[in-house]
Amino acid sequence: MNNLAYKIPDYIISLKEVSLNFSGGVRALKSISLDVERGKQVTIVGPSGSGKTSLLSVIAGKHRVTGTREVEGKVGVIYQDLRLVKRLSALSNVLHGVLGNYRFIDTFFGFSKADEKKALELLGRVGLASKANTSVSHLSGGEQQRVAIARALMSDPDILLADEPIAALDAETAEQVMALLHEVAREKGITVISVHHDESLAFRVSDEVIRLRSGELVESWKCGAEEDELEFKKIAPDEPERFDPPMVKRNRILSIITICAVIYAWALYGIEGTGREFDGALGRLGNFLSSMIPASFGEFKSIPWSQLFYSLLETLRMAFLGTSFGIIISVPLAALAIKSPGTSFIRMFLRDSIRLCLNVFRSVPSLLWGLIVTAVIGFGPLAGVIALSIYSVGYLTKFFYEAFEGIDPKAPDALKDFGASGLQKFFHAVLPAALPGIVSSMLFMLEYNVRAATILGIIDAGGIGFYLKQYLDFQYLPAVTAGLLMIFGVVVILDAISARIRAKLACTC
Repeated sequence: MNNLAYKIPDYIISLKEVSLNFSGGVRALKSISLDVERGKQVTIVGPSGSGKTSLLSVIAGKHRVTGTREVEGKVGVIYQDLRLVKRLSALSNVLHGVLGNYRFIDTFFGFSKADEKKALELLGRVGLASKANTSVSHLSGGEQQRVAIARALMSDPDILLADEPIAALDAETAEQVMALLHEVAREKGITVISVHHDESLAFRVSDEVIRLRSGELVESWKCGAEEDELEFKKIAPDEPERFDPPMVKRNRILSIITICAVIYAWALYGIEGTGREFDGALGRLGNFLSSMIPASFGEFKSIPWSQLFYSLLETLRMAFLGTSFGIIISVPLAALAIKSPGTSFIRMFLRDSIRLCLNVFRSVPSLLWGLIVTAVIGFGPLAGVIALSIYSVGYLTKFFYEAFEGIDPKAPDALKDFGASGLQKFFHAVLPAALPGIVSSMLFMLEYNVRAATILGIIDAGGIGFYLKQYLDFQYLPAVTAGLLMIFGVVVILDAISARIRAKLACTC
């Protein structure tokens, strides 16, 4: 009797007659049966629309299917579009792979030294140790792909799913990335299921290649030898590839132009004026401007410069405090006001309530808020700060949630796959991606509040406006000119600082 050792296959993935149907009766997968041994490298090929990505999603457990799906161990994902947070460093992106191991408050203050060391080792393994602190946006396509591989490996997966991981790379870089991926996977005993269009590459790096067509598994090859010696198994007959006709979009430009013309005509209607109002206007303007210029050096010296200077500082304090308080309140409100699919009724009610309140805040001018606050707490700079804070919340919250909604949601969704909580997704992906828009809105609000704080002085809510109103009442126009020039200088300086900050943010995108 021959004593032959028989190794029982250790299947980490087993699909039996699995079908996937989407809404509307669309069948993505039909009766897929597939067994994958632990530690093997399997590549899925097939034409566009054949169900390759759907099969990966089924293995990842993202869809409810008919049939039997058995997957053992932890699943990691490398996305075709990478879904990295490009404003953050390579190291930060790799550390995102362990977000699921932390509470939000822990990751707010950083990751453990052990995880940082592990992330650096993985970056070294993929050849990026020297670029650990480099923003992902400054890395090449191949380097970004390696960061994505390191992030996926950081989560210690048993199964690694890679959807077209080299689609955007040139042939040489693609070969290097795939060789690296499979080399590291074999070292760690990770099962890799990947999707490729390059079939020659698939045969070189895989233990098994399977072909899908129209949602069915039609062919499979066991690899490991030359291509002409590959074990070949025909599973289903080929079907011609089907194409859907392109959708035809209607041209709406003429309708938009017509609507705009009607609105413009409506806006102009009822504006009274005969044109005689401008008779002699230039002369009156010249007389007014000349009266605002000091007639002599003595009149220039008599302008109360110290009074204007200290009242201007008070205006700046009011604008800074009103804006900063508005920012502190607006960030959490904006996070709650974001529109997202699949939210609960309570969440939608809270979101809509916040947006309604914001509309109320914005509909009341800052000057009127100043009148309301001074009527409640009295005159002075504190009333001005509160009025500016309320007005800032109305606009900043809107600016912030629009910035949050405007980012690509794929990077936050990727962190969810790594086990990140909602707060972790927001702090580690949404907020960094929206940072340019957030900072731009903050700077705009600060510039606006400097002007608004000046106006609030007119109603005795503090600041330089109080004295400007007095000078106008007494026709002390040279002092008004001095105050306006000081305000103009502050605005110019703020604009220059804002431009510098925005340019800096644009460089780090």
